[in-house]
Amino acid sequence: MLLHIGLAFLADGTTDDYYLKFSSPKQSSLILGTSRAKQGIIPSVLSSSIENSNFSFFNFSFTLKSSPFGLVYFNAIKQKIDLDSQDGCFIITVDPWSISEKISDANKTPDSLSVLFGMSDFTSKPNFKYLFKQFPHGWGRILLNRIEKPILKYNSGQLNSSMTGSFSVLDDDGWLDVYTSLDSGFVKRKEAERFGMYRNKSNNRTGSESRIEYLDTIIEFLSNHGDVYVVRLPVHKKMLSIEQQYMPDFKEKISKALLKSKGYLDFSTLDNEYSYTDGNHLTKTSAGEVTQDIGVWVSGLADE
Repeated sequence: MLLHIGLAFLADGTTDDYYLKFSSPKQSSLILGTSRAKQGIIPSVLSSSIENSNFSFFNFSFTLKSSPFGLVYFNAIKQKIDLDSQDGCFIITVDPWSISEKISDANKTPDSLSVLFGMSDFTSKPNFKYLFKQFPHGWGRILLNRIEKPILKYNSGQLNSSMTGSFSVLDDDGWLDVYTSLDSGFVKRKEAERFGMYRNKSNNRTGSESRIEYLDTIIEFLSNHGDVYVVRLPVHKKMLSIEQQYMPDFKEKISKALLKSKGYLDFSTLDNEYSYTDGNHLTKTSAGEVTQDIGVWVSGLADE
């Protein structure tokens, strides 16, 4: 038991892609969404890009499996937000998948496979409940990652197409810093795999009225604590084509929710000159550019 306690105190951003989101203080300004936002919006860049503000953003985005709009994500947001805050800023990212559900899951408990499912503590440090319930490895991995990932990070410049995987480090502000090869051949193989995966998703998923209603509910709730902005992040043109075929009326489906926000920035309607690690997630360089664009846009709306 003493060994477990000691290892728990070593848990940090090298532990996994989520731990710091469960072991940081309550927040007044959040970035919300799936893995596109988790990797694609950098809190520090966003904070510095919004003029005349002192927002300190925290990226509370997870994955499509863990944080589509629904009761589980909504409950987590309510636990993470500083309920005394009334002048925060919230960026909610949307896409067709986050308001969809698997057709086969229609009669199942929603989001029971989410890392958020059954969790009620998002601020304890160490967060023993998270490590016992959700950390998928033996706790010795905490120490191993603490040693291994800084070494990998130091040598990350050597990443090339011969590597079959990647590694990630979660920043204190909740942004997931992913290190992976950007060799063109390697990226093309990952794109083909990702596009195939989402074509399959389009065949076994359908739009969910419940998820759309929860998007609306989350915006309503957060509006009591600050300004809410909705963003559709950019993706590779082939991914966008898959999404447009899957849900051509996406904007219409979320129109009620958008009316309750301060504004909607849809990157799918803009020129796409960004780079991606797999057609779905922005590279770090493009994430910085997109985040800055969001900050400038928010600043412009605030001045109106």
